[in-house]
Amino acid sequence: MKNVKEIQLDTYIKKMDINEFVEKGYLQELNRQFLHPLGLALEIETDHKTNTTRISGIWDCRSEQDGIIFDYQNASSDRIERAKFKKDYVENEMKNRLKVRKELLGFEIEPIV
Repeated sequence: MKNVKEIQLDTYIKKMDINEFVEKGYLQELNRQFLHPLGLALEIETDHKTNTTRISGIWDCRSEQDGIIFDYQNASSDRIERAKFKKDYVENEMKNRLKVRKELLGFEIEPIV
């Protein structure tokens, strides 16, 4: 049985389109900053026949001590520029949101009490 909070979340939570999640840089930065160093990666898959994109799995390379990299050292300048643009966008979003959370909640990242 769901509690009241769960029912409210089901009703009111908006969902971001996965394409926007990718285009804005959230996927890149989630992978680059958090999952890749752990040897993990969130994978998306696009079905070009139906033009749909979905989260399709988690790569598990935890047996690799150095984790996963995007290999920007060997990337084209266009790829690097797109990656920098996405990184900057997400950093700006994080900076602004953390400031507001600190003001409203007294913390930036929710502590586990």
